[in-house]
Amino acid sequence: HNHYDHVGGVDSVLQTGVQPTVYVPPSFTTLKQHIAQSTNVIDVERGMEVAPGIFTTGEMRGSPREQSLVIPTDDGIIVITGCAHPGIVAITAEAISLFENADLPVILAMGGFHLMEKSERQIDRIIEDLRDLGVQQVMPTHCTGDEAIARFAAVLGEDYIEGGVGRVIEFAITAEENEESDPAGDA
Repeated sequence: HNHYDHVGGVDSVLQTGVQPTVYVPPSFTTLKQHIAQSTNVIDVERGMEVAPGIFTTGEMRGSPREQSLVIPTDDGIIVITGCAHPGIVAITAEAISLFENADLPVILAMGGFHLMEKSERQIDRIIEDLRDLGVQQVMPTHCTGDEAIARFAAVLGEDYIEGGVGRVIEFAITAEENEESDPAGDA
């Protein structure tokens, strides 16, 4: 999303001289104009493949608006959020809808869940909603908030994965799987 803690590194990368394609939600007008001075910018659309086997939810409404990444693997879907301002449950539901024809479970939802101001009761409801969506494991990080992270760990036990800088998690992605897992409703 369009907060400095999520886009602040773009200038440093572009100053190295590389010119990657940058996929940005359409409403990020000022950011797009700034980045377009140095490299190619593409407006994301729902279900767009931004790299081989990596898809975007497209711009989701929230304050601020943002996108999340969805990766179909051999075992199911991985959902990667920025801060989840639109809501981790809404983002996860959107990710599932992209691959509903493939009937893939969500094996991991990870990233910021933006729950710092939520009560324990609200967090418990979010955990229940994620379970109802079939989410198998979570890795809440960044702006989830320490109390919410502790609550996920306490309630989910082994289905909670501690995240952090440098953490590596490996999942198998095959070319055949990607060809079969074309998102529903291509834009």
